[in-house]
Amino acid sequence: MPADDYGRGMRSFSVNLLARDMPASLAFYEQVLGAAVRYADSDFAVLKLLDFEFLLHADHTYDQHPLYERLKTPGVRGTGAELRVFGIDPDLLEKRRERRGRRLFRPRVISRTGGEM
Repeated sequence: MPADDYGRGMRSFSVNLLARDMPASLAFYEQVLGAAVRYADSDFAVLKLLDFEFLLHADHTYDQHPLYERLKTPGVRGTGAELRVFGIDPDLLEKRRERRGRRLFRPRVISRTGGEM
């Protein structure tokens, strides 16, 4: 399935985890936690645990993300999770963010069809 089609069909909440070593991460989630691997390649995987799908991305696939430099620092992790909530009007989200004085690492607007604008 093309990535755009998969993304449009996702539930309202997803978790993306970054993996320094994709084969080791897959083995852990599958063999230790009992997750089912629905799709996997060297850069990306979709896993299902209980009734929840989550995604693994190889570190290098986030090379344009502001936190990427931190991923390359030995012994420093903990910045490798991205939580996404779908189905919220991006303009409303931006207004809420501004009112609360919060900062976004990489602001972006996602169109209703799922593409980045």
